[in-house]
Amino acid sequence: LDSSEVSLDVLKVLRIDSDINYKDIKKDDLMRLLIKRRDLMKNLKGHRNDTNIGKEISESFGVSESTYYNYMPLENLSEKSDLLFSSHEINLTTARLLSKVNHDVQDKIFDVIGTLNLNKCKILKDLVSDKELNIENVKDKVIELNDKLPETTIIKIEIKKDCVNAFAQFVEVFKERTEEFFSEEDENFNIDDYIKVSCNTAHMNRYFVDDIVDMATMVTFGLLEDKGSEEVLE
Repeated sequence: LDSSEVSLDVLKVLRIDSDINYKDIKKDDLMRLLIKRRDLMKNLKGHRNDTNIGKEISESFGVSESTYYNYMPLENLSEKSDLLFSSHEINLTTARLLSKVNHDVQDKIFDVIGTLNLNKCKILKDLVSDKELNIENVKDKVIELNDKLPETTIIKIEIKKDCVNAFAQFVEVFKERTEEFFSEEDENFNIDDYIKVSCNTAHMNRYFVDDIVDMATMVTFGLLEDKGSEEVLE
């Protein structure tokens, strides 16, 4: 095929496909190439729909559509953010959060919080979700969020297997009392905003099979869909 007979975009796509197929590429670098490929494919006839492109990439390169769409926001990274992601100094979660704000704000966030702290920064999600955030107030917003008391906390409780049923009953009573107390003043009351209980699923499934815990307990911990079902959730 004479290169003069095809567009520059097609040639670029072919080059990317060649790199993907014949080079040992890390996942992050692969996804960056696929995003670049997506942009080129958008210019080609019959490939203007993102859904079509995502499906094609999934089928052609063995990458799930969900993974593809998880990486899509990275095209909105600033030059500095992109460089730090490429060098693995910031992770995918951090990069996706940064992509929600403009390039100037991204770079200001690095200046205020610091690159080394960003992956562990617990306020980043709230920071980039603030509609009033701009390059001038990043520092003040960071200080404000750091001073804010956390709405929830985690309390770890270890229970002997023979006490799990009793503890589940306590949880149900606690939920009922909490709803009675807060539901009137909270129009959007949702018990999950007040208490979430998690457990070791593998242990609980064994306890259930061995009749150590009952069905009501499995429902309380979200391991059975309802009290009329005996299908244990994985």
